[in-house]
Amino acid sequence: MTDDSKPNITTTQIILFLFVFTLFVIIGISIGDKNLKISYFLVVSLILFTLFNCYLTVSYYTNLRDIGGRQGERGLKGKNGFIGDSGVCTFSDKCGIPDCKDKIERASKDYNKDYKDLKGGVKCYDNPIDDNCNNDEESKKKALHLKNLNKERIKHCKESKLNWKELKEILFPPLN
Repeated sequence: MTDDSKPNITTTQIILFLFVFTLFVIIGISIGDKNLKISYFLVVSLILFTLFNCYLTVSYYTNLRDIGGRQGERGLKGKNGFIGDSGVCTFSDKCGIPDCKDKIERASKDYNKDYKDLKGGVKCYDNPIDDNCNNDEESKKKALHLKNLNKERIKHCKESKLNWKELKEILFPPLN
């Protein structure tokens, strides 16, 4: 068969068909009774026609089963479906919360009031280097720890399928 969508009969199949047909004709000629001979040829032709029809059906089906038809016209607009949970991402591969970095840093500053205890304050918290932390190793270490923790939170935020409110409760649990 070729790559086009119409099945073609090969020469081998034609020769096989002619051989079977010739065999049935030879058998039919050997029948002596005229009525029986007519009945025989009618039955043989019906059998050959049925087999040929089955062959074409199977070959067309195997060729056309993976080929889609042409697209039809747009149908009538149906009713709207049920409204899903707001902010829950379940069907999309591209989930996440927009502006994760800003939201995490703002929430972290509200959550970790420790930056006020850092020598250098917000400057040390935002950029933990010796000058911003007034050369205090403990403040620098705390600020670096918070920076690394925020990187993990941002990564989790970008991959999350939760909305911001639910995620914030997980990342920043209440301090009771």
